[in-house]
Parts: sequence; structure tokens; C-alpha cells
Amino acid sequence: MIMKNSYRQNSSKHHAGFSMLEVVTAVVAASIIMIATLTAFNRIRSATHTMHKAIGSRDKVSDVLQLITEDLDTLAMPGSDTRLSVRNHTFRGITRARLTIENRIYDSSNKAHTFESVTWQTDYDPDSQSFILYRAHGGMALEDPILDTVGTEESPSQEDLQDSDLEPFIPVATGLTYFEILGMANGRELQTWASSKLPTAVKIVLSFADPVEVAPGEFEILEEDLVTRVIAVDRTRKIKYSFMKEEYELPDPNDFSYEEDQEDLDEDTEGEMTDQSADELEFEENE
Repeated sequence: MIMKNSYRQNSSKHHAGFSMLEVVTAVVAASIIMIATLTAFNRIRSATHTMHKAIGSRDKVSDVLQLITEDLDTLAMPGSDTRLSVRNHTFRGITRARLTIENRIYDSSNKAHTFESVTWQTDYDPDSQSFILYRAHGGMALEDPILDTVGTEESPSQEDLQDSDLEPFIPVATGLTYFEILGMANGRELQTWASSKLPTAVKIVLSFADPVEVAPGEFEILEEDLVTRVIAVDRTRKIKYSFMKEEYELPDPNDFSYEEDQEDLDEDTEGEMTDQSADELEFEENE
């Protein structure tokens, strides 16, 4: 009987319910997760509204190209440790493009940290059968010149920006039918750029035009519907110019033979004009 009572006591302890502290802890944890989810959703919605407001009702193509140009001019600055990567990936016949610009700084222990980074990439939307262009901003820098949300309630803290989960991809433009990013160096256009050195320029090709059926079941974007812009990286760099002497040969002021040739040319021209005047005078006398 003693062993049986002991077993019942152990069984009752094993099937004991949750304590009040455990219930409160679970509720608080669920509330924190819900608040974080709503905060992230509000940030994405606010950033999307700001981005669409920046684009406005003007020309989408020029606005998108201008936004990418501003990111390149801001981050790819001389004297800074900037990494730029370009990738065009084709999967199941759909090509996705991605451009990442990362600006790094180093601490006292010479450890690299991402000060600011911007990523542009496309993803296919099967509902509209077109591409959506996304942009993500992250790093230690709080200010995003495009979104301009610094000082507002939606502006996240520096600790939040260091968390990659709080760097959402914001849709910038929809309805893209073609988007390609190429790295340019030494006169070549590269589909992929992963070097630690910056390319000479970045070439962007995009279009919002509808595809045209060029063959039964084969659709393409016409070349005249493609908009191309070549964006120079680090515009303050030194550029070596080569002087084309054959096409733009200037006279040497110390070369006296040039003056003699010029005098002979003037005499020939004057003689032709004199002969022409004499012919005109003779024609008038005959009349």
C-alpha cells in the first residue's frame, strides 16, 4: 500500500498543469513576436509608400535608372572600401538580376563591418507575368537618402538595422518585362562581377514594353523598346586620354614651313579670285 500511494503522488506531480508564471511568460513572448511582426509590416508599407511617392507619376524608366545611379554615386566613393557585385541568374528560363553595393569600415582590431549596403534585384511575378524590382538598404548607416525616413517614428534603431531580418526588400517598380545588369571593364560586358576591384561602369538595360511574338510561340522584347544606361563607377577617377594626332593635327608655331605653305595657299586663292573677277568684268563688257 505504501508503494502504491507513492506511485500516485509521483503521477499527480508529473501531470501537473502550467503555472501562472509560465502562462504569463508565454503570453508576453507571443505579444513580443506579434509586435515585432506588425512593426516590420508597417516599416515595409511605409517604405513602399515613400518609394512610390518618390517615383510619382513621371517616367518610370528614367526614375528607376536615376535611383540606381544615386546609389552608385553615393556608395562607390573614392577612398572608401566599396565592394560591388553583379549577378544574372537564369532558372527555368527566367533570368533574375542582382546588384549589391557594400561600403565597409574597419574597427580598431582591423575587422570589417558593413557601414552601408544597397541591393537591387528582380523577381518574377507569375500573376502579372512580369518582373518586380526590389531594393534593400542595410548596414550601420541610419540614413537612407532615397527613403528619407530619418527622424520619423518609422525610423529603426541602429541595433535593429544591424539585424539582417529587419532589412526588407521594398518593391520599387512593377511590370518590368526586361531587366539586366552588366559589369563593364576593359571594354567587356560581364554577366557576373565578383572581384574586389570596382568595375569601370555598370550597364543597366530595362523595359516596360510588352513582348512581341517574333515566331509561333516565341516572344521577345524589341530592341527599340529597350532602354540602356551606362553608369560610371567613381566618376572622380583619373581617365587616360589618347590624343588622335591623325584626326586633330595642330600646326607647330615653330615650324616655318607651315607659314610658307599658308602663304602659297593664300596666293593661289587670291589668283583664283582675280581671274574670276576678270572673267566677270569681261562678261559685263560683252553685254
